[in-house]
Amino acid sequence: MATGKYFNRRVTNSGDLVSLSKGNSGTSAQGQGVVTTKDGSEKANYTFLQVGKTTNKDGKLVLRGVGSAVWSTDSTGKLAFLDNILSFFIIEVDEMGNFSSKDRELK
Repeated sequence: MATGKYFNRRVTNSGDLVSLSKGNSGTSAQGQGVVTTKDGSEKANYTFLQVGKTTNKDGKLVLRGVGSAVWSTDSTGKLAFLDNILSFFIIEVDEMGNFSSKDRELK
């Protein structure tokens, strides 16, 4: 579970994924999750596919990758904009599991 901002809204993000190592520092992952507003009143679900490569950044292992996600929600409030959108993201994950993701909607 992670907390942060998504499209400038404070949220909690949780989910599951399966990741496969390709043996040449490459990796792929697929999974699903849910983003919940800070107050817990709204949720949006997503499924995603991601590919990336493990690199060494400042002496630490880092996974950098790109992916896409499909979103759905019944929300009529803060997360309503996520219903039926496709987003693309760039993600960076360190060896401790900390991550940052930059998402953009495909229009």
